Formats: sequence, C-alpha cells, structure tokens
Amino acid sequence: MTKKDIILDSSFLMVLSREKLSETLPLKSLLAQYNVVVPKAIVRELQKLAKGESIKAKNARTALEIARNYKIIDEEGGGNVDDIVLEVARKRSAAVATLDAELIANLKAIDIPVITLQKNRLAGLDDA
Repeated sequence: MTKKDIILDSSFLMVLSREKLSETLPLKSLLAQYNVVVPKAIVRELQKLAKGESIKAKNARTALEIARNYKIIDEEGGGNVDDIVLEVARKRSAAVATLDAELIANLKAIDIPVITLQKNRLAGLDDA
C-alpha cells in the first residue's frame, strides 16, 4: 500500500523546533504513516526567517534542520506560500500539518485533511 503524502508547513516546523515535539512518540508514529514532504517555498520562507539572532531566527534555523530530514519537493505555480501549499496538497491529495488558522480554514474548505496542534497535542487525526 502506498503511503499518502503529508506536507509540513513553516508554522508546524517552527513549533517542532521550539517544543522539540519532533522527538515525541505520537508525532513520530504519525509521520511514519506518511511520505513527509516540504515544498521548496517553505524552505525559502524559513531561510528568510532564519536571518539574524532573534529567537524566531534561531527557531527558523532549527526548523530548516528538521525540514532537511524530509523530502524537499519542487512546486509549480506561484503566489504566496499558503497558495503553494494549497495547490501542492490538492495536486498530491496530501494532508497538511499546519498551525496557520487561515490556511487551515482554506484547506478544510476544499476537503484537505489537516493535522495541527492544540494544547501541545496532535489534533485533526480523524480527518487524515
């Protein structure tokens, strides 16, 4: 059986970098069920955020390290990063892991499964 793709967006990767959630068993177990992919647009966004010495910049650098553990994919089209994530998810029939409320609403509007964190726990698993 072929694994379904899951896209990690920058907000999800940033929280993973801050909270060290990438080491938790439920998340590792969840991600093992998917082909984890990160669009290049997410990598570019994190690279921009990683400049400087702020806490956010340090978290972005850690998020980049986490992202590089997964398959970085080329995406077609343009627009903002959220538009790219939506399009890639639609084309690949992929779930999306994000904390971005607007992106979550847009994904759910077109029936794309969303995985997010609520109170440091994975949420949305029933849809994925």
